[in-house]
Amino acid sequence: MIGSVRKFSDALDKAAQGLTVLSVSSFTLLLFAAVICRYLLKTSILFEEEGSKILFVWACFMGASVAYKRKAHIWFNFIERFIGCRGIAISDLIIHASTFCFFSYLFVDSINFLLQIWETYFPLIGVSQGWVYLALTVALGVLIVHNLFFLLESVQALTSPAAAGEKPR
Repeated sequence: MIGSVRKFSDALDKAAQGLTVLSVSSFTLLLFAAVICRYLLKTSILFEEEGSKILFVWACFMGASVAYKRKAHIWFNFIERFIGCRGIAISDLIIHASTFCFFSYLFVDSINFLLQIWETYFPLIGVSQGWVYLALTVALGVLIVHNLFFLLESVQALTSPAAAGEKPR
């Protein structure tokens, strides 16, 4: 089972990377074009503010899921020297189980909010404002899959003979 979850998590990570690159590139080009139009052509791109907002939010949340997959978040590794391998395994299990509950709660809540906000529209582009908040829901779905993999990995580490050793990571 852990192998299947890993493959799915890796596939979602590649998609999130692609979406992040596409979003960052798009809003960067849109902002650059807006500056060029404003200062050189003395005109403005009407949809620039709303469009770049949507793209920026998607880039942020997809980027957060990519960073989470790589465990590129704050890590208090000085504590690990004191608790040993078994302590690390237990700590990881508690952290990933708590994070799973937190992400799941936010995911459900974000769907409820999304359903409420979907009928509001950006005035210039006429697109639902739900597209901004959909980024959070999608990112949370990806984070839940990554977290499930980390959770299964933690259970496996706790039940493996290496967890009984005393050499921390």
